[in-house]
Amino acid sequence: MDGQKNNLPDSRFDLTFGRNKWGRLVPVSEVSRGLACECTCPHCGCELEARKGLKRQHHFAHHNPNHKGGTTISRKECYDNTLHLLAIQIIVDEKCAMLPKYDTLAAKKIHFTKVSKEFCIPQTNIRPDIIGTTDDGKKYLIEIRVTHAVPKEKRQKIQALGFNALEIDIRNQKMDDNELKSFLLDSSEERYWLNYPDGDKLLEEERKRAEEEKRKEREEERKEREEERKEREEERKRAEEEQRIEERNNIKKAYEENISRERQRIQREEEKRKKGEDDSILWEEGSFCLSPKENISIDSYYTIVTKHMNKTFYKDRTKETLIVNWQRNINMFSVVHVDAKSMRYYFTIVYWNGTNFVHKTSKAYPNDYHAAIAGNHRIGIQ
Repeated sequence: MDGQKNNLPDSRFDLTFGRNKWGRLVPVSEVSRGLACECTCPHCGCELEARKGLKRQHHFAHHNPNHKGGTTISRKECYDNTLHLLAIQIIVDEKCAMLPKYDTLAAKKIHFTKVSKEFCIPQTNIRPDIIGTTDDGKKYLIEIRVTHAVPKEKRQKIQALGFNALEIDIRNQKMDDNELKSFLLDSSEERYWLNYPDGDKLLEEERKRAEEEKRKEREEERKEREEERKEREEERKRAEEEQRIEERNNIKKAYEENISRERQRIQREEEKRKKGEDDSILWEEGSFCLSPKENISIDSYYTIVTKHMNKTFYKDRTKETLIVNWQRNINMFSVVHVDAKSMRYYFTIVYWNGTNFVHKTSKAYPNDYHAAIAGNHRIGIQ
């Protein structure tokens, strides 16, 4: 039994696609059983029979075991070539493919308006697996790798001629129509650019676009900073102007208040002077005090005061006048004196306060003798 199992063919290389009489690759599930499938091997051309048993996966087998495709190595070659042709057929039918990423450019799906397979480019001796042309006339060369990569010489020719070219590696893919289609059209894995001059142009455009965006951002930031600076400057000027206005208003207000207070003070003083109600305005303490001495009469004090007054108020004066008013009954006397030069009247009173003799002298009454006399009588009453 073990010997029989070891003699079973390797199922890894079972063909699940064959070429029908119209030249298309078709899956074994869509054809009749046995030789009625009318299919041949895409690689060696051997007649195939569709085997749809119950033990193994449905597949195609070479009908003539002595054919060149009968050995294991030949079966692998047939499998690889069929997988290669199936990938080409899918891209040609769908007219699209997934391009790999390039530097900072993301992978993207590209659609073709025209697709040719294994077409030799004139005057180049280059025969790519697929040539796809986009609606803007750009051409893309697509190589399908199953065994060997694109030779270095061919790659150099492609680069020298400036073609967009890529290689898709399907060595790890199975011969399954849906899985292979999804890999080719939707995945960006296991594919590489052989040459991509359009990508270099796109990168340059992207770089310029990024620089332009950065320049615009810097310009916007500069404008924003300039606007902020202007706003701050205007705010500072407004604040300074408001401060100046406030200072001027404060000065004006203080001046007006001072004027008002002074006017009120003058008015109050005038009213009190007329009514004789404010002693503090009319009188101030004298500059000297007479201490009581024994055997000195009030007459002697009178002499002393008048001499003192002449010396104090009339020094270097050409004229002096003293008007004396005695009030002996209350041990006091008063003097009204006048400054002959300024014509200002002063009033002095000397009296006994129980301890000693003191005096008081009024402020000046300009040109008002009667006011001085009135002060005399008021003090006399006190």
